[in-house]
Amino acid sequence: MTKIILSIFFLKAAVVASNLAATPPPYWKTKPHLVKAIKEDREVLVNVKTLESQGLESLLMQSAGQIRAPIDFVHERVTSYDRYSELLPYIEESKYDPVTKKLFIHCSLLGFHARMTMAMSSLKTTQGYRTQFEVISGSFVGMKGHVTEDADGARFTEISMEGEFKAEDLPIPKIITSLALEFAGRRMASRMRSSIEEDWAREQKSN
Repeated sequence: MTKIILSIFFLKAAVVASNLAATPPPYWKTKPHLVKAIKEDREVLVNVKTLESQGLESLLMQSAGQIRAPIDFVHERVTSYDRYSELLPYIEESKYDPVTKKLFIHCSLLGFHARMTMAMSSLKTTQGYRTQFEVISGSFVGMKGHVTEDADGARFTEISMEGEFKAEDLPIPKIITSLALEFAGRRMASRMRSSIEEDWAREQKSN
């Protein structure tokens, strides 16, 4: 019996350790000029590009920034998916089911509407949190990516997103260029950061 109990204990410990495993650094941390832009200049970086290879088109998206609030507070706000339609431009509707961990998003840009359901999965890492997402129905089925939230000391949080979608033809009107997507992404990321920092400042004043 003692051996069984010890086996269960070590199995659980191994599972916890794997969930807390270190993740690869976000793309921007390997580039000193981007580190400076985010940490010193407080820029919100958004990069969107399309590529063609072996008969497929790829849509690549990256974003990153720093939020002046602690990691756990930021994670709670970032994963409050039901609030997205209230907070963020271009999001018409957002509904999250915490049981199935499915997120429905309806967004619009320049007359183009995209409705999609995403499977969400969050785990704790040694630095903070990592949330995986995959579009499983609607527009952009097969799009995959992740959001990384890393503690930057006790007071700040570094957050970044990387996503990719591949198809024979991208389901986006030609009028919506990479520049338009970057502009929209920057507005959304900036609004999210401002909302979280304002909420944190109010909470600090009330304590």
